[in-house]
Amino acid sequence: KPFGVATNDRISATKESDSVRIYAYPSIGYIPKNRITFNNKAIKEHKVYISYAYGERGNFPYLVIGKPFYGEPNSCCSETYLMIGPFSSEAICRNVMEYMRTKFFRFLVLLRKNTQHHSTRLLKYIPSFLFKTSRTLGPMRCCTRSTDLMMRRLRSSSL
Repeated sequence: KPFGVATNDRISATKESDSVRIYAYPSIGYIPKNRITFNNKAIKEHKVYISYAYGERGNFPYLVIGKPFYGEPNSCCSETYLMIGPFSSEAICRNVMEYMRTKFFRFLVLLRKNTQHHSTRLLKYIPSFLFKTSRTLGPMRCCTRSTDLMMRRLRSSSL
């Protein structure tokens, strides 16, 4: 629970003076600040959210993780999502989300993932970068070619 808010907590459709926006499945609404019990400082910051659980049903290639999305300042999420961050700007969040969409990132997560649920242990093999500019991601774009090759070899192996 990134902010201590359960999935089944009641949320309001209308904004009150002391409320923050909350991303909760299946809807987005508002919740009073006093119901947030964790990560209060992160509410004011930029962050990235990702679904807590993600399972594959289709054919390869698997996405491995859900689609990350931007969490603006004055927002929080229920336990349906995980928070990544906080970060100092929206630009950094966009760069982090771009990194999370790379095959390289998803491949490293796949090495640790054995259930549909996500936790910080999945990030053990993930190298972190300075995400102030998208140029930081240049090497990751090059790595995706190597990752494609590794994935083809894994699929073709008889293990």
